[in-house]
Amino acid sequence: MSKKKIRQIIILNASIIAANIILFAKPFLGLSLTGGAALTVALGWTAVVVSVCTFVAGNTRLMRRVETRSLTSGIANLNDCVRILEESRWIKTFAPKINELIDQIKRFRKKQTTINDILLQKFSSDEITYRHFAGVLGEVERAVFTNVRSILNKISAFDEDEYIRITRGQRTLQKNMYSRENRQTPGDQGAQGALAAQESADKTNLPAQAQENRTHDMAQEKMQIYSEYISFVHQATDDNEQILLKMDKMLLEISRYNSLEGGDVENMPAIKEMDELIHNAKLYR
Repeated sequence: MSKKKIRQIIILNASIIAANIILFAKPFLGLSLTGGAALTVALGWTAVVVSVCTFVAGNTRLMRRVETRSLTSGIANLNDCVRILEESRWIKTFAPKINELIDQIKRFRKKQTTINDILLQKFSSDEITYRHFAGVLGEVERAVFTNVRSILNKISAFDEDEYIRITRGQRTLQKNMYSRENRQTPGDQGAQGALAAQESADKTNLPAQAQENRTHDMAQEKMQIYSEYISFVHQATDDNEQILLKMDKMLLEISRYNSLEGGDVENMPAIKEMDELIHNAKLYR
């Protein structure tokens, strides 16, 4: 666990303790759980429930985030990827894609097993044709693993708390701008006078507006970065889906033949498409 996360956990729990001291200590608010006025007891129990929920939710969120980010550097295969993806489902921004990735890996394993079983029905494990297909399947697995690992790296680097904060800030800013536009729409003489007064107030608040504009520009740049993270995850997930589609085509073509030579395998449309897709995936990553 990093020092930063330990510090955050300490601050969270210390804040909960301090808040309860202020709420229940007699020199302060003096809330009670048993004796006293009905309102005091009700507020006391409300404070307890809120404190427990904050403690559980806050600590769970921090602990899970630490564990997920520390494990991404140690993944070695698709089974590790599934385990980490399952532990990352609490990240709301990527939850749908995380579920889709887990499903993709399960489907890939099923298709991989099916293709291998069919190949063993048609060829022995020491034949060149079987080894060629096995090599292609190995490359496909490495491509899927590379995609998922890249996605996990992006998810680990994604600060969802800041992303949500900036998103909310932009919504608030848009509401404020909309309100200003409404105020600046004159309808009669009285409205024009109000508009003049508003313009005078705006000139007085020019430094504050300049700071607001700088904050808005910085938020826009950060949102662009976060949008690139999200787009990357979506694109890599789509790449995996394309790989699964090519595997379906490969399975269909294999089932058509009772015998294949090495040259026939290389010239199969599904194999060519798969090789091209794997090559592009390597360049993309």
